[in-house]
Amino acid sequence: MTMHYALAPHIRVCRTQCDTVGLDLQRNRYFGLGDNETSLLVHLGVLDGGEATLLSGSQVSTLRDALMRAGLLVPADATHEGTGSGPSMTMDPPAASAGYEHTDTAPIRMHHILNLLRAFMWAQLALKKQSLHAISLQVSRARLTRKEPFESSRAIALVSTFRRLRPFLYGARQRCLLHALTLTRFLAHYDQYPHWVIGVRTRPWAAHSWVQAGVMVLDGRPDDVCDYTPLLTA
Repeated sequence: MTMHYALAPHIRVCRTQCDTVGLDLQRNRYFGLGDNETSLLVHLGVLDGGEATLLSGSQVSTLRDALMRAGLLVPADATHEGTGSGPSMTMDPPAASAGYEHTDTAPIRMHHILNLLRAFMWAQLALKKQSLHAISLQVSRARLTRKEPFESSRAIALVSTFRRLRPFLYGARQRCLLHALTLTRFLAHYDQYPHWVIGVRTRPWAAHSWVQAGVMVLDGRPDDVCDYTPLLTA
């Protein structure tokens, strides 16, 4: 009987144009994978194909056992669904922006202020007390409570309100995780559930987090994220 394998539930891996990058969501730590490790993951079917080094049987066994000891790989049956980055995100045109090009002049209500405060406090506490794995599960499970489909026009109006209020609460510069999670939670109060994304680029290295619904980047520009490969989508 053939043994099947999958990435551990708390591990995410993606391939950029030049490198393979992983994220341990329990330890909140990024790591790189070499050519042989990348080839093994392709060989095992847990990473999208592409150029890969041909490995011998002994190399496959040695590398597989090493990744299992490191907690990156786990056994899985044939029906196991792998834990990739999540739903596919479009970084290239025709990606659209919502927030910079769209300005809503609707009045700000007290519920907007209260929900932003609640979202901000939740995001701060989550980043301080929880792992990215726990946060991603919480964000994903919240979507299961959705009562209405995502409405882009409503989301755009809410993002505009969020942008008008946010500067009174915190500065978003170099606080992309806090910003993305606060916006995600704010929209959830209105039954709108876009995706929270963490992406990476290499050469030069950088990581970034944003909120996206389909091809629409919320409160950001496509140019801000197009160089990043999604690593986590919740």
